[in-house]
Amino acid sequence: MHGLRFAVLNVSVFCAVDSSTFPTGQRCTASSRDFATEGVHAQFQAAMVEKMNSIKVERAQGRH
Repeated sequence: MHGLRFAVLNVSVFCAVDSSTFPTGQRCTASSRDFATEGVHAQFQAAMVEKMNSIKVERAQGRH
C-alpha cells in the first residue's frame, strides 16, 4: 500500500501544480485550494513545496 500511496501522491502533486500554473502562466482560481486527508497531508505539503520550488520563472521572450 505504501507504494500505491506514494504513486497517487506524486500524481496528485503533479496535477495540482500543473493545473494551477502552466496552462496560462497565471494562478487558476479553480485550484486555489487543495485538500489532502490527514494521513497524507504532511507528505502532500512537502511534495508541493518541493515541486513549486523547482519551477523556474523567466522573462517572456521578446519582452524587455
